[in-house]
Amino acid sequence: MITGSESASLVVVQQRFQSIYRPPRGYDGKVRLGFSPLLPTVASLLLAALWGLSVFGGWGVEAFCAGGGSPSSCSERYGAVSAASVPFAVAAAVCTLAAWFRREGPAFGFVIGAGVACWVVAEGVLFFGGMLVQS
Repeated sequence: MITGSESASLVVVQQRFQSIYRPPRGYDGKVRLGFSPLLPTVASLLLAALWGLSVFGGWGVEAFCAGGGSPSSCSERYGAVSAASVPFAVAAAVCTLAAWFRREGPAFGFVIGAGVACWVVAEGVLFFGGMLVQS
């Protein structure tokens, strides 16, 4: 618990900080990304296309089940890997859409970043799962 003297010390520190730091002229208190919001959106869309083609377009089966072994059992195992990546892909799609519905404010950068991270995890599940299926 903060005592009266500690509270007074905190007030003094806060006042000194406010007297030293002045926000730039025209600053409206909003967090700026420093880059266009289209950059993470395009990255998210490209990762979504790669995931979709790997799962539904047959790219994953072609990449991991083309050489040796029985192709039918390999494609069944890769189907299980694809199913394991679906929750991450759904979370990524939801984050990307939610970010664009809430473009204003500081939440956009966090939510679109979470969406891109989820796409990367979904792709990672496909890749490492495909490596396990292959062996």
